[in-house]
Amino acid sequence: MALEKYINWVKQEYRLNIILISPLSTAVYANNNLIDLHLFRIIQEALSNIVKHAKAENCLITFKVDQDLITVTISDDGVGFNPENELTGFGLTSMAERTKRINGTFEVTSTIDTGTIISIKIPLT
Repeated sequence: MALEKYINWVKQEYRLNIILISPLSTAVYANNNLIDLHLFRIIQEALSNIVKHAKAENCLITFKVDQDLITVTISDDGVGFNPENELTGFGLTSMAERTKRINGTFEVTSTIDTGTIISIKIPLT
């Protein structure tokens, strides 16, 4: 529930069109408090980056939950950036470190004038 409330706040405060696609109706995605907290904070940081830097109009957040893996994808239609030059920023570093703490993988793909995609994969085993 906290994630949905936060997304609604960002939508209203920053007029960012955010679509959340999730097979679950609650904020408990992993049935694990530590993973849920890190996922919330990662998404919070990603949305902060989108608002501050991307100049995006739209954002899509998708959750895919398989038997032993959660995949979260956060994409925007903003200005994009060159990941080779800008992966040392505090926000991206923080998201990568949080993902690593829960044994996940973190990947950023971005194209100038097209937008950015962040992909997080977290094992549930």
